[in-house]
Amino acid sequence: MPVKLKIHPASLNFGAVKIGSHKGPKNITVRNPKGGKKHPGLAVLMQGVAGADGPFNVTNGCNAPLPPGGRCNISVTFAPTVAGRLKATLMIIDNAEHDPQPVTLSGQGKVK
Repeated sequence: MPVKLKIHPASLNFGAVKIGSHKGPKNITVRNPKGGKKHPGLAVLMQGVAGADGPFNVTNGCNAPLPPGGRCNISVTFAPTVAGRLKATLMIIDNAEHDPQPVTLSGQGKVK
């Protein structure tokens, strides 16, 4: 589908978080451009998210068709269970251009 969603931010860094604690949620905003008279906007089918698990807990608020000019949020919480640097790539799955769209997630589990 010839629509390019705007996803902000392209990455989330939670910094250092004590093991057994959590930080967040932090939001990723997905926007569908409104379009114009010559190129009207199109609704985008938001199909889900994948790839983030373990210490990254994702709440997908983008489960329905996203109308032109619409936006939705995906919330991510970081809760490390081990020490060290942790990374994941959240994939936003839809029927727009450049599907799926990646968002890099990172954080560090610390003992104290």
